[in-house]
Amino acid sequence: MSEEIERACLTLLRAVWHGIPPAYKKRYASSIWEQFEDAVRAATYTSNLARFLQQLKDAFDAAIPHNFLADVDAILRSGKDKEILKALREETAALVVALRVELQQKKAEWLFEGGES
Repeated sequence: MSEEIERACLTLLRAVWHGIPPAYKKRYASSIWEQFEDAVRAATYTSNLARFLQQLKDAFDAAIPHNFLADVDAILRSGKDKEILKALREETAALVVALRVELQQKKAEWLFEGGES
């Protein structure tokens, strides 16, 4: 998978992740990452990214946060649906782990800088 495709995949996953209601994440804290990975994998079996994104959002009642909309729109208009869906399908676990590590690092940095959990 190219760096461009990986970046696009992670951007889409990050956008949906941040759109999942906090109450849902809290309620299913012990299994949320497994649920997310399973839902990503299931949603990849479609013909276009818009449908993939809608299925993934529907699985978690997620709404894409405003600060992600421009990036998501650019990916949806990129014409690389086939390549991105293939990467998401074949590398689901690795991409979800990469997102999880990224988010944990950001949280650790925030806590180190004096934030509260």
